[in-house]
Amino acid sequence: MRKIIVFVCFFLVLNLNIVNCDYCLNDSDKKIVDKIGIKIENIINNKWFKYKNILIVSLEKYLKKLEKGTKWYVLIDSLISKTYTSSLKKTYMSHYKSYKIDYSRVKSYWLNIHNSARINLWVKNYSYDSRLDNTAYEWTTIQSWKWIMEHKRNPDDSYYDYNKIEDWFNKRWINCKIKNGTTSSESIWKFWYYCSDNDCTDELTESIKVIFDIYMAEKWTGRANDAHYRAITHPDISKMWLWISIRQTNEKDYYEYYITTHYCTEFKN
Repeated sequence: MRKIIVFVCFFLVLNLNIVNCDYCLNDSDKKIVDKIGIKIENIINNKWFKYKNILIVSLEKYLKKLEKGTKWYVLIDSLISKTYTSSLKKTYMSHYKSYKIDYSRVKSYWLNIHNSARINLWVKNYSYDSRLDNTAYEWTTIQSWKWIMEHKRNPDDSYYDYNKIEDWFNKRWINCKIKNGTTSSESIWKFWYYCSDNDCTDELTESIKVIFDIYMAEKWTGRANDAHYRAITHPDISKMWLWISIRQTNEKDYYEYYITTHYCTEFKN
């Protein structure tokens, strides 16, 4: 991690002149941020994804020492935003391949069973948006490291702190429109499946159907307990995305996984 911070600072020193005034990035500055962002993205995907948040915290700590409006401040702030939104596609595609999963089939299945439930209620279909794959994958992977599924972004948060989760989304450039008091939602679960062959896609889809049925069974439990069901059937939500973090258990051919579904009304931009 220290190597990344040293690299960032060294690169900036070589390319910047410090300006103590309100500053807007010019084309040259943007190219510098893009270059560093690409290098950080490669490091995150190839080796150090688990240290992504550590890097962000380190940069934010450094940012607090700078005067707002200066060139250094604007560039570091832009680099933090770039790091928040780094593409994790290389990481997650490798992840599913290693577990013998055709993830396109899993995602299609999850979308289809959502829309089957919505059609019966005359609610507009959900659709995926590939720009947003990162958030569900990132949160699912964080949960797998913690060995627990929860919505808390910070240890002292309430069980589902809406404002903290919205802020977490916004930092990753996910800004959902407010529609009848709704913007976004997050559904999570931890479960398992058994697979002993060379393609585990069907086994995983059968397992996530069990989770979906549990969500749907909340229908008659009352508003305090039906958050998953409402997310599936909410008429003001139209976008969703899904990722699953898998790991093999100590028992042969048994796998446990952490699943996250993120929902959004529609995007502001």
